Amino acid sequence: MWGIGTKFQVKKEGETEFTDIARIRSITPPGVTADMADTTVLDSEDGVEEKQPTILRLGDATLNVLFEPGDEDQRAFLERLVNRELVTCRIVYPDGDNYLEFKAYIAGFEPGEITTDGLLEATITLAATAKPSFGKKS
Repeated sequence: MWGIGTKFQVKKEGETEFTDIARIRSITPPGVTADMADTTVLDSEDGVEEKQPTILRLGDATLNVLFEPGDEDQRAFLERLVNRELVTCRIVYPDGDNYLEFKAYIAGFEPGEITTDGLLEATITLAATAKPSFGKKS
């Protein structure tokens, strides 16, 4: 599967419908890692280190977009950052049925360099909170 056709959608708390975000160049989903506690004891088998997973840590998601200063949906990211609003995000894969959903706070909105020969771009960083999950539209 390739990425063409992937959609990034967002909705605010209390809303029922997701909004597609336009002009996305790339999406990096949030990763999940586990901290590991050393549980090695003096009589561990063959003197080999033992570990146990503890807290799960969520990475950030990032969107790189072709920035349109007049685009209301793109501008809403800055507004939500300033207002510290929790949003539900959904990455809909190209098959149109499978998705990854997670809650996040907007952690960064960074317009890119403005040049005479380049496109306006921006990077939006989303700090995932709570467990992400895969789903399938029915």
